[in-house]
Amino acid sequence: MACKIERRAPEQAVQVPSQIDWSEVYLAKSSVWGTRADELLQQLTLTLKPGLALDLGIGEGRNAALLALHGHSVEGIDLEPLAVKRVNDFAKSGSMDISAQVADLRTARFLPDRYNLVVASNVLQFIPHNEIPAVLTVIVNALQPHGVFFARLFSDCDPGASSSLPRQDICYWNLERFTSLLPRELEVTLATEELELDLQHGEPHYHGMITIVGRKKGDLERVPS
Repeated sequence: MACKIERRAPEQAVQVPSQIDWSEVYLAKSSVWGTRADELLQQLTLTLKPGLALDLGIGEGRNAALLALHGHSVEGIDLEPLAVKRVNDFAKSGSMDISAQVADLRTARFLPDRYNLVVASNVLQFIPHNEIPAVLTVIVNALQPHGVFFARLFSDCDPGASSSLPRQDICYWNLERFTSLLPRELEVTLATEELELDLQHGEPHYHGMITIVGRKKGDLERVPS
């Protein structure tokens, strides 16, 4: 469904996240994000050769499990220790090639040219607007040449963005603005914005979602700075 919700003016959309007590969120529920992997990631996975993948904001491992089942070795990070414990326990019980550790995406660093796939599904909206360029640079640097970046994040057509009391822990994004911040080493192959029904957690509700798929250019394709 195309996004048709009235947008806030740019100066109203800029928000600084407050601290969420994720430990309380995870303690309150046995499954916070549901178990079904992102549908668009499922489609993308069918087109990729198995390799080493990085799942940013791995949560309880719903997307990591999909990747592992398709032959990927998966490394992941999450800010919440209980989420990391759950995904590692789940991986061990199912003999899946998944390894997660506690880390903050805003300060995490990865070896360059390491991953053939980096997934950032429903995590980038928790990063302050002014910190996103540096985070995106780190992500793209971690990709191998021709590696794929898959991102899903809240857009400013999300119902929450136009609420009279928007959540201060979420940074909503304009599609054009977000894509303009992607490093030049990334060739964007898909950039869409839609209003989607979310049945994964809680009561059915809608989110405005941006989807980005990009491929890191090879050495011969890169434009000198």
